[in-house]
Amino acid sequence: MPLFLTDIIIANDSLNDQLTFSITTKIYDKPLVLKTQQTNVRTLWVKAINNAVEDCQVAEKSVLADKAIFTTTENKRDSKIAVARLLLVVQEAYDLMPSQTTLERHRSVDPYCEITVGSLTLKTPFIKRTIKPKWNAPMQFLLYDLVQDTIHINIFDNEYFSPNENLGYTTIHLADI
Repeated sequence: MPLFLTDIIIANDSLNDQLTFSITTKIYDKPLVLKTQQTNVRTLWVKAINNAVEDCQVAEKSVLADKAIFTTTENKRDSKIAVARLLLVVQEAYDLMPSQTTLERHRSVDPYCEITVGSLTLKTPFIKRTIKPKWNAPMQFLLYDLVQDTIHINIFDNEYFSPNENLGYTTIHLADI
């Protein structure tokens, strides 16, 4: 089971042994004890892990602050009266083309679809290993301005240990429908 930076509380040098260090986490009751071959390697690992955890916490706080601003903006928009409701069903995609790097790694595509209307973004679940996903996922959006609002459709390849790869996108103006 992978250990994510968000699960780590702190990494500590061991007092008993110069080659071991421990990682205290939110998900395990006991700390994880790891052993290195040299003391300076242990020190570098502890510093690197703690710096990465700190950077992750700063990034999380930044995202939460952005969400707070976004929520405030969203609440102001919600005070306006919706003029319509859009019911949308994301049915399927076909002939998805993975990128060259995906093909070079001999990987398949795990696609999902992300729809944004106004300030609301909804996602379908990802479908494993297919270039012809069938989602049949219903979505609902409130519309505030039929002339200005657009539907943004993005299809991504779900990645576990790297950023999700954008396979394609399009934008539809509501006025064109």
